[in-house]
Amino acid sequence: RYSASTGCNAISGTYQLDPDGLRFAPAATTLAACAPPVAAAEKRFLEALAAVREAQIAGTTLDLADGAGKRRLRLGARGR
Repeated sequence: RYSASTGCNAISGTYQLDPDGLRFAPAATTLAACAPPVAAAEKRFLEALAAVREAQIAGTTLDLADGAGKRRLRLGARGR
């Protein structure tokens, strides 16, 4: 399972890692109305997450790439 915030809405879902790669199932999201720029960024984030097929961790950084190897997301760990 995974959970995250897009800056406006919370998202959560499941992922699968198998010989065909890494796949994030479509996310369940809260339905808060977001300002147009935030809504557009949220849409791009969810589209990038859906395209992910590969992951690489280096230190506290997680790079998520699509099937062609193009980095779609770079996420950094932060303390709580």
